[in-house]
Parts: sequence; structure tokens; C-alpha cells
Amino acid sequence: MACPHKPAGTRHRAPSSTPKNAKFSTAFSLHHLFVFLLSFFTQITCDDEPITSRYDNDYNMTTIKKITACDIARYFITCGIDSEEEGISNLKLQKLVYYAQGYHLALYDLPFFDEPIQAWRHGPVCPDVYQKYKSYGARPITEHNDEDFTKTFTKDHLDLLDEIYSVFGQFAAWKLRDMTHEEEPWKNHEALAEEIPQEEMRIYFKTRLN
Repeated sequence: MACPHKPAGTRHRAPSSTPKNAKFSTAFSLHHLFVFLLSFFTQITCDDEPITSRYDNDYNMTTIKKITACDIARYFITCGIDSEEEGISNLKLQKLVYYAQGYHLALYDLPFFDEPIQAWRHGPVCPDVYQKYKSYGARPITEHNDEDFTKTFTKDHLDLLDEIYSVFGQFAAWKLRDMTHEEEPWKNHEALAEEIPQEEMRIYFKTRLN
């Protein structure tokens, strides 16, 4: 599956069949995780700065603005349009945004964006993103743009977003919906459709990295 900041012709290849271990589908593969964390910790060593300090500097750069959930949604939409799927639905988009927030919290102890995520009937939903694209219903979102995402995201951000799309983008919307229904952040708050606390997501997704 192609993503917008990658060279033309570069695609992630989805497995030919569903993984045998269902739990694997809710976590990074050992290979992906090893490569990602190796790059991450190497950068920390080279920068010789705490994670929070390094990220504060990134957010203060003139080419990097405050990231919103809709920024992340646009990136995933572009990934979907550029792939064989020719678009992703709002339902699938919500789950990708949720996983991006969860793994960012787990890896960096910081939220990717400030907008809340709530436990709705069909899984975690960011209301801001839902409202923006609800007119598409269950149809693929075809809002294409030629945005230069390197002006919105750092390289670390883009690497994480590509990893999320590679791992979770291979699944259909309803498969992702069912996966989130097995996860504690949604299960703990779905009865009242409450906001899922970021701290709860951070703690839970750290367990998915082990």
C-alpha cells in the first residue's frame, strides 16, 4: 500500500491471508517493531535529548504546525487513494486514527493530537474526524489532495503513520471494528459512549509493544 511521502511505485504488501494468530493483528510484527524501535533509540542516542525535549523542538519548528486528528486522517485517506483499495471508509479511517494515537502514546508518552476519542457503538471514534467525513456514509472517502505532508509531520511521525497503515491498513473496516471491540480502552467505556482517556490508551498500547 502506497503512502504519499514515499517514492512512486513503493507499496506495502499485505499478507495473502489473515494471520493465524488473531492477537498478532492488534500489534506490530516483531520484525517491524525491531526495525522501528532500533531507529527510534538510535536517534535518541544521537540527539542526546529527552524525548519530550526533542518533540517540543519539533513542534516549534517553523515548518511543523500543531498536529490535529484531521491532519492524520488526511494522510491515511491519501494512503488509501494511492493503494489498490482506491479509498477507505470513515469507519476504517476512525480505527487507523485510533491506532496512530495509541501507539504514539505508547512509544513517546505524548499524544499525537489533542482531540478526544470516544467509545462509540462501532468502536473508537474521533468526533472531529467523523463529522468532517460523515457525508460519505459507508462509501470510500475520495477527497484527494496534493498536500506536502513533510510540512506537517516530522520523519518520525511519517514513519509511524506508514507503519500503522502497513500493519492495520490491510484489514477491512469491519475487521478493524471487531479488533477494537476486543481491546480494553473501548470495552471500558463503550457502555456510556465515553471519552477514552489518553492515559488509559498509553498504558494499554505499551502492553502491545511487548
